[in-house]
Amino acid sequence: MIPSIIESMRSPSQFTYMACASFAGVLCFYVPIVVVGYSIYGDDVASPIYETEPLKGAAAVKIIIGCLSAHLLMAYPIVFNPPERALETSLGIDQYRCDFVARKV
Repeated sequence: MIPSIIESMRSPSQFTYMACASFAGVLCFYVPIVVVGYSIYGDDVASPIYETEPLKGAAAVKIIIGCLSAHLLMAYPIVFNPPERALETSLGIDQYRCDFVARKV
């Protein structure tokens, strides 16, 4: 999967920076949730965390679910890049370079 991502980048030399920034972004989403959840509820934390009894219906739950949803949406291009590249190659359109939005429309 990673070679197809590097190949499709405008500047493949920036892959290391992109990977580090991605991991940092994921950490920014998950570390606060883990630290606060475990420090407050300890061993009573349920899996997923928003199922913990005192949290049900709280505003924090909506923030947590929003962060998890954002993470899933941002992971979409990484997961679907290899099959999309294979489809582009089989249709003969992989040599065309254009903006991200134009390629997806």
